[in-house]
Amino acid sequence: MKLSNIADASLRIVTHNGKFTYTAQDFGLTAEKLTGKFAGMELQLHLEEKNGGVLFYAEVKGDNALYVSRIEFDFVYREPGVELSARLVPAHPDQAFCALSAVDPDKKNNIETGLFGGRNAPCFYLGTIIPQKNLNQYSIRRLGGDELTYTASTVFTIGQGELDHACSEKMWISSGRRPLETLEAFAALHPDLANRAEPSTGWNSWDSFFAAISHDEMKQELDAVAADPILSKRLKYFVLDDGWQRDWGEWHACWRFPDGMASMAKEISDAGFTPGIWLNGCNVNNMTHFALRTNGRPFIKDQYGDVIGRGDYYIVDPTSPEGRQFYIDTYTQLYKDGYRLFKVDFVNQLLLGVDFYKKDYGVYDAMRELFAIIRECVGPDSHILGCGMSAAVGPNVVDSARISADIHNMWSRYLWTASELGLAWWYNDKLFRIDPDFLIVRGDETSLENETNVYWPGEHAPMTGVVAIDSFRRRPVFDKYEADSWAKLVRISGGNVFAGDRVGLLNDAGLDLLHNNLDTTGATVRPLDLGDGISPSMWYSVSNKNEHSLLLVNLLDHAAQKEFDFDEFGIDAPANVDSSLPIDLGSGKLTVSLERHQSVLVRW
Repeated sequence: MKLSNIADASLRIVTHNGKFTYTAQDFGLTAEKLTGKFAGMELQLHLEEKNGGVLFYAEVKGDNALYVSRIEFDFVYREPGVELSARLVPAHPDQAFCALSAVDPDKKNNIETGLFGGRNAPCFYLGTIIPQKNLNQYSIRRLGGDELTYTASTVFTIGQGELDHACSEKMWISSGRRPLETLEAFAALHPDLANRAEPSTGWNSWDSFFAAISHDEMKQELDAVAADPILSKRLKYFVLDDGWQRDWGEWHACWRFPDGMASMAKEISDAGFTPGIWLNGCNVNNMTHFALRTNGRPFIKDQYGDVIGRGDYYIVDPTSPEGRQFYIDTYTQLYKDGYRLFKVDFVNQLLLGVDFYKKDYGVYDAMRELFAIIRECVGPDSHILGCGMSAAVGPNVVDSARISADIHNMWSRYLWTASELGLAWWYNDKLFRIDPDFLIVRGDETSLENETNVYWPGEHAPMTGVVAIDSFRRRPVFDKYEADSWAKLVRISGGNVFAGDRVGLLNDAGLDLLHNNLDTTGATVRPLDLGDGISPSMWYSVSNKNEHSLLLVNLLDHAAQKEFDFDEFGIDAPANVDSSLPIDLGSGKLTVSLERHQSVLVRW
């Protein structure tokens, strides 16, 4: 089972008594003998050639509590004489949204899982099979210009350490194929969903209003959408996002909603839409009555038995009796109030758990428990949208889920979100309906607003990297080409379509962009040039009705000609296409001239 450019591999068991690092030779392991013993424990390695790579995991067993805290694999990747710092690394969504970034082995808490050198260059990839039980953290360490060491580490909770057995997460390693082929092979290790939710449509308050939302502002937007002859027929849900509650953990109407949440839901229903609502899934303000009067019982604890604080918040443990009841009370009431879409945010806070009430639970067990409780409360007729939720929780847990960080009407956010979609596209077939975030189009050329965003600190802070997270609502905002490119990417993504602008303040150009990009076939999109840069520029999908869609984006900061060679990607060149711009079709190629950040959507 030799993989190209993998120079060495080793295994490390971390227990309360120390670290035990061994190579295959230390155990006397061969392809025929995959069991060895050490420190009173029996180790078994599982290896299987699968989809052009190797599927592997490790188990340890003993007669008593093992106190294993981690099982770690190290892989040395080497390309003699090649400087690897120019490559891109994909981040695994174990703890965060996945995206491509430059090699940075000095970065703390990095979660790099591979090495991409271009769409046609052989790549290296490490991935964890979904669903997971425990965290499976990844990191890289640079040994030299042509060598990197990758570490894959399964992390166990304190309760699991008291068991007489431990099993790492199942992983897959591949080397030598192109990036998109590699991800397709990895995706094929996961079965297709038997029942996929259709893409949902709606309007959401977050991107325009942030947490500064009121009943009167919701009513204004409700009236504007209801009065629009296209949106009123095409959008299903009307979602009230953050800002309606008294506090995180006190899920009751604040003073800006004086008539209460049931009244707001009724107004939405009366206008012809299905009411939706946002909640922070796990966090409770540490100064709320619930936090102060339950003596820490409902919350996740650290290794000392103390409640884990996340800023000003505690994290509710869904496996505890009091935590379970808290979730039941919250979601049962909102369901009674009339809400049928529940956007459950910040779920990844559960990944901080090191000791759950149910001792044998891993972090993803706890996450699945949370959503199981919510489903019990809101029933099969409700749509559960996971947000800030790791895809590692697995299939059939939510109806749809966000696969990116927040979009905002800035080009830097487009680049970041498109990079995340470039690695997460395959979830659409395997885990849930993806949600690429809001279809927003507002900017100086598409909106009547003097300022298209609420105030956010960091206005004049220097931008760093692809995006400065602490300045994500700063200018410059979308121009008309950037807004159009984002709208088209949402449309072709195959995921949900939720508008997020103040519809009544869009000008004619903005409304046209919104109206013209509501259609989606639900077909899973693929980034054909994955690995060429941080964000793909060529997106392609085929629906079950054999409808082809191709989106070409000019990511350059100047006008350029974009060429697409059908033969390179094994696609039969069409004789005629429906295009949003004039194009040239000849010799099996498509050629189009695009302005800075402009795009073209071609369909046939």
